Amino acid sequence: MKKKTFAFSLLLGLWLVLAVFAPASYAAVIVVNSTADDVIASNGNCTLREAITNANLPAGGDMSGGDCIAGGVGADTITFDSSLDGTPITLSIAGRLENSNATGDLDITDNLTINGNGARVTIIDGNDIDRVVDVHPGITIVINGVTIRNGDANQTVADGTPGTGGEDGGGVRASGGNTSLTINDSRITSNHAYDDGGGVSTNTSTTTININRSLIDNNSAAGSATDNGGGLNAWPAGNITANNTTISNNSSGSGGNGGAAFTQGGTITLNNTTVTGNTDIVGGNAGLAAASGGTFVLMNTIVSGNSPTDCTTFGGFGTITSNGYNVVGSGGSANGCPSGGTGDQILAGAIGTLLNTTLASNGGATDTHALVGGGQAVDPSPDTTACGTTLTVDQRGGVRADGVNRGGSTCDVGAYEFDSTQTPTAVTLQQASTSSPSPWLWLVSGLVLLLGGTAVGLLRRRTA
Repeated sequence: MKKKTFAFSLLLGLWLVLAVFAPASYAAVIVVNSTADDVIASNGNCTLREAITNANLPAGGDMSGGDCIAGGVGADTITFDSSLDGTPITLSIAGRLENSNATGDLDITDNLTINGNGARVTIIDGNDIDRVVDVHPGITIVINGVTIRNGDANQTVADGTPGTGGEDGGGVRASGGNTSLTINDSRITSNHAYDDGGGVSTNTSTTTININRSLIDNNSAAGSATDNGGGLNAWPAGNITANNTTISNNSSGSGGNGGAAFTQGGTITLNNTTVTGNTDIVGGNAGLAAASGGTFVLMNTIVSGNSPTDCTTFGGFGTITSNGYNVVGSGGSANGCPSGGTGDQILAGAIGTLLNTTLASNGGATDTHALVGGGQAVDPSPDTTACGTTLTVDQRGGVRADGVNRGGSTCDVGAYEFDSTQTPTAVTLQQASTSSPSPWLWLVSGLVLLLGGTAVGLLRRRTA
């Protein structure tokens, strides 16, 4: 029996030690240390493109010549060295319509978390050579704390020469089925799509996009016969949910629809979100546009100050539904938006009586439209709605009124909580890394068991 115990301890310890040195037996944390966009192996720079390529490869794969650590098993995590803060990572390897992450956009083909250091300092610039991020089918992606800007989704004959076909998703595209994309505490800005979805786009019923505490602004869809969804697009299917998010100053082009967001055959849900300042340039329809089979669901959300109107359902072919406590329209008109839900209000005056129409840094990771004190969006929503239960902070991370932190019992409508200066103490704004425990922990554990087993065996032999 003593020999069996000793042998078991010895074998277990050896197994743990060997497991540490087995190639890529754990999820990897890959640290980007360069703002360059290159795939030059063994030059000492771990670029974002190289990091994503390694994460895409099977376990142990490394195409960077050691510049980045190899990808691991499961969902790897990419982080950014703090020395890069404030300096954009500018994509520069031209070549559209390529799906191996070698040129153009950043192609993600395996489960991955990207943890930026904050949207104001970690900036991924598409440089108008392609869209910025292309999320492929069948994977789960989390993007935290980054700015994605200057993407251009377009088909080209040669760089800079427009082609005849359209492309969706200027900032981020999640295409194909069984895909999950989550964007937290980030900014999607100044991106363009030649077809639909200037900012973020999906096209499949089994694709789910969740956007939390983020800013979608100054994106555009224009250039083809139909240019839908300047900010967000779910067509011909797909599911997008935005919580505590601002959708502002986006546009759709000639003949397009939904300067802020468009859906046909999909569902877009907006909770505690501010939709304002979005436009359809020529012959378009509304800030929010739902075509055949498309559905919007609104709760605690502002939809006001969009041009030429705020909401449209194309003669009733689409659906825009209220789950309550929205502020819509202006000048006493709902401007096509639903206004019969519990606690819904039609803005009596101009948009300036509701919020500051200029985006500004009011604290937090991204800019917001501050509410006007005493306006219709201040304090109409009870804690029985999502604002006091699941959505306990606003876009900036300021605590929503809940009777404990604010002394009140009602919340504000939209992405901004008026006069909330408290930052959350028990709320994590960015998801934690999904990496496995450090391999050194396994090494130490294995050595302890190995030495312990050896010591026990020797002690028992002496006392036998």
